[in-house]
Amino acid sequence: MKKLMTIMVVAIVLAAVPALAADPQLYFTTGGSETAERMNLDGTGHVQVVDLDTHAFGLAVDRNNSKVYVCEYYGTEINKMDLDGSNLESLVTGRDQMQGIAVDPLGGKIYWIEYTSTPSNGFDLKKANLDGSTVETAYFTASDWCNGLDLDLTNGKIYYTDGTAIRRVNLDGSVPEDVVTSGLSHAWDVKVDPAGGYIYVSDFNADKILRASLDGSGLTTLYDSIQLNGIALDVPNGEIYMVDRTKYIRKAPLDGSGPISLVHDVTEFNEILFCDIGTLYEPAVVIPEPAGLGLVGLALLAMRRRRS
Repeated sequence: MKKLMTIMVVAIVLAAVPALAADPQLYFTTGGSETAERMNLDGTGHVQVVDLDTHAFGLAVDRNNSKVYVCEYYGTEINKMDLDGSNLESLVTGRDQMQGIAVDPLGGKIYWIEYTSTPSNGFDLKKANLDGSTVETAYFTASDWCNGLDLDLTNGKIYYTDGTAIRRVNLDGSVPEDVVTSGLSHAWDVKVDPAGGYIYVSDFNADKILRASLDGSGLTTLYDSIQLNGIALDVPNGEIYMVDRTKYIRKAPLDGSGPISLVHDVTEFNEILFCDIGTLYEPAVVIPEPAGLGLVGLALLAMRRRRS
């Protein structure tokens, strides 16, 4: 009886844990060709994921739910699709000049940067449910240019690029903070490694990848002389991926020790804009409440009575 009940409790717990995505791949958006592409982390298996017929810009990979989100810069939509590009749907419509995007699969939200002229010219940090419902403004910044953003779900923060600075707010838009305010000429993209305690920034004008602590201290150049756009972190393997304006995808150690190695030549495109690998978050295991275990016990008792 005890053994059977233990098996049923374990089954209930496992049923609450969704299936997790397979091996990670690098996804990236292309300028001019207006597509999202993907490849294995070693550069093999390059295929087109989707052709949006508009200016594909920011993208985010949700490995927990096996989805990809792509923003349109000149279009008006956020598109959602399976990892292979199937089941394409327009998720959020009627928007304007959307930039970077990030996903919180466990909290059930997407976050993105969007141009606005209300209350003045600047950029909104927007958020919505994963199905596109309940669009809200998390925060407004009167900035000249915002491109990239990333989430620190461990500490509940949104990090975003703001011209020559990196800033952050809480996920609900409260407690705005300056993180890096000097040493950058045009921050294009930002990625966060909460476990390692660092943020990584690509500087469009300075052709650099830089790293700082989560609070912005200790800003250091890791790599330079690279005409950079987007970056992506492969924390388990200790590598950073970079897409550059010379149409190459490269990678290098996260600690800046080098060397920079070529992953893939994508000279068939005009430009590579943003890239992402996605983080595989371990879902919280929900243990049934005592009342739920009581229902299991009643079911087992009924089964026993029927057999007697």
